[in-house]
Amino acid sequence: MSKVIADISMSLDGYVTAPAPDQDHGLGVGVGGDAIHAWVLEEPRSAVDEEVLASSFAATGAVVLGRRLYDIVDGPNGWSDDVGYGYDQDQSAAPPCFVVTHVPPISVRLASRFAS
Repeated sequence: MSKVIADISMSLDGYVTAPAPDQDHGLGVGVGGDAIHAWVLEEPRSAVDEEVLASSFAATGAVVLGRRLYDIVDGPNGWSDDVGYGYDQDQSAAPPCFVVTHVPPISVRLASRFAS
């Protein structure tokens, strides 16, 4: 049987971004979004943080996204061939991503990154 693991940085009150995330502000507008994910985004990282990121990335078989997150990820400031799931990990080993939606997007900028 497969394991399903939910993995995301979250504040103690349940937020994963600052208010109003959009294509231009993936972590939200105002204070909070960057701080939640600072352990990943700030350099240099501790050896423990590096190990957590590398082992989590290596163990990920697939990524499941909701449509709203997908719209941010596929936007002009979102993922690219150089930066995607796993942020600064080896993108040639990035897992497939699946988008859960009732309304598929009209166009897909990152078609090669997302499984159909």
